[in-house]
Amino acid sequence: MIEITSIIELAGIILGGGGLIGFLVGFATFKWQRMKVRSEAKGAEAEADMKRQDYYQEIIQDMEQDRVRMKNIREEQEKYIVEIREDRHRLREEKEALRKENDELRTNINELRDTQREQGDKIARLGRIVESWKPLVCTNIGCKERQNTIIGLVSDDSFDAVEQAKDNSKKKKEKK
Repeated sequence: MIEITSIIELAGIILGGGGLIGFLVGFATFKWQRMKVRSEAKGAEAEADMKRQDYYQEIIQDMEQDRVRMKNIREEQEKYIVEIREDRHRLREEKEALRKENDELRTNINELRDTQREQGDKIARLGRIVESWKPLVCTNIGCKERQNTIIGLVSDDSFDAVEQAKDNSKKKKEKK
């Protein structure tokens, strides 16, 4: 505030005998010093206000930049989330399609197994029939089975040669 030198000058003038004029000069000097100090204080305050204002402006600019950066990041994340959701939806559809295809393949496999089992049974039946027909088809003239079958057909006058051949082959298997 008031400088010490101005106080000393004011005291010296009053005590030194300047009288009323000295008092008025001192008072004016005191007022002028006071106004000078106030103006300097206002200048310093204005300068401090400017520095604060500059500091706040920098903070505002930084916050604006952060807001823009965060907005961009949020938009990128939202796009990524949308992509993930689309991928999840697509994968669910693919999973469902694969499940259906798997069910169809399982059904086809079961049908093929059943068909294979039926064909195996048919082959086994046909094999038994072929075994029963062997005596009838034997090309060896000296074959005992052939002669027995022929004798049996002739002696019984049976026209059911296949049934007789089956019976003969069963009897042979039982003997063995």
